[in-house]
Amino acid sequence: MALPRNSKKAVEGSRVAEVQGAYIDGDAGVAMARPSKIMKYLGLTWEIVHQGHATQKELQIVARGLVYVSMFRRALLSSLNAVWAHIESLKREPPVVRVSLPREVKAELLRFCALIPLAQMDFRTPMSLVVTASDASSLFQPGGRYMCFYRSHLLRCGGASRLGAGRVGGTSS
Repeated sequence: MALPRNSKKAVEGSRVAEVQGAYIDGDAGVAMARPSKIMKYLGLTWEIVHQGHATQKELQIVARGLVYVSMFRRALLSSLNAVWAHIESLKREPPVVRVSLPREVKAELLRFCALIPLAQMDFRTPMSLVVTASDASSLFQPGGRYMCFYRSHLLRCGGASRLGAGRVGGTSS
């Protein structure tokens, strides 16, 4: 069966390609955010950190860009907790009001920028039998629920501390 394909977007026989927002390097065996987008969001992040203040909209734009970068190493999302909390706190303000960035927000933004070289998928690493999925809603509570999938069995797991200890637990459902 032949699948339809867009000849303008199709890539065949190339060692390096940009496909669906990803930069794929076949020689290195990695995929990551497009370098031009990484540079764009690094620049925007530096600009608001350097200024020391931003509107809710500006923070949302920067955060969305950093989320795009982190899609190639999802664990990096955990380094933006204070940023999300600050964005949520600005919902009480008009969207055009500039507010000072708290120290912890600046620190998280700069730390994320330093972690960007880790934001890539390495297709040559061995596959893990454990896959986790978590709730990324703004209603997250410490010790919130996440699901663990292990050898095709769905397990109900507790808080993040159980995963952090390197153990998968719970009961099959």
